[in-house]
Amino acid sequence: MRSLKIFTVLTLTIMGIWGSACNQQAPSQNKSNASVKPEVEVTHVQTGTISDTVEVLAMSWYPDKNMVTAPISGYLTSVHIQPGNQVNRQDPLFTIQTKESAVLKGDSGNDVQGSSGSFGTVNLNAQSAGKVININHYKGDYVQEGNILCTVVHPEHAYFKVFVPYRLKNSVQTNGSISLQLPDGTRVKATYQHSLGQVDAPSQTGVYLFKPDGNIALPEGAKATAYIATDTRNNAQLLPKSAVLTNEKMDAFWIMKVGNDSLAHKIPVQRGLVSADQVEIRKPEFSQDDKIIISGNYGLEDSTNVRIIQ
Repeated sequence: MRSLKIFTVLTLTIMGIWGSACNQQAPSQNKSNASVKPEVEVTHVQTGTISDTVEVLAMSWYPDKNMVTAPISGYLTSVHIQPGNQVNRQDPLFTIQTKESAVLKGDSGNDVQGSSGSFGTVNLNAQSAGKVININHYKGDYVQEGNILCTVVHPEHAYFKVFVPYRLKNSVQTNGSISLQLPDGTRVKATYQHSLGQVDAPSQTGVYLFKPDGNIALPEGAKATAYIATDTRNNAQLLPKSAVLTNEKMDAFWIMKVGNDSLAHKIPVQRGLVSADQVEIRKPEFSQDDKIIISGNYGLEDSTNVRIIQ
């Protein structure tokens, strides 16, 4: 009986010590969890110009180009160029051998010589300097007289045909310039030249000519995206698109601003014009020192304690 009492006392003592330890550890764990703060990146409001844009189709065009054609029918025995090559006047481009010459060579096993070299063979050279933007035929191809073999252009003579809805024609002529996104994602500016006086029947759009600011080397007919400004605001409050959050209906917008207490506060905003990467904030007015979250703000609750990492 005495042994049973001693065992009971020891058991209760051990349970009491274990419970006390658990009670001491729990606050420590809660404290650890509470100390984990979401990491965010911030920016500051900027003042500048923003334009509302409409995307339309643009296509590269070279009004001044050299189409190299086959002067005779025959086989291409040599091709000395590749797309993108820069050539100078009189650089070799192609060598063509007539079908009859190829047959005679096959019968004799040697070239049939004429007064000016191999009989039935024609060497084509570049008639002007420029860049090769496309090659239509390669070594071994049989070509007919008049077939286009390649196109040589001057990159400085590149233009874009921009297909503009009639309602936007005033915007095109008034602004004088547009932004173009090329197939590789590069952005370039282009300056308005004039209307081509044409209408694209399927889309019922007018065709306007723009010249890119700088040399490009695209095949003719390459598609690009043109951004036409339909409305412009100067001295606007601007934030990156990632700073402005919205609901599922997209009828309410807000930003998360970090205060001096490291709390992220939800601030409703009135959105204005939107460009490819910026948003105009009409209301409220922000200070240049206000810290606006641009990364880590999605799903963040109001008055969350955060840690700024940039």
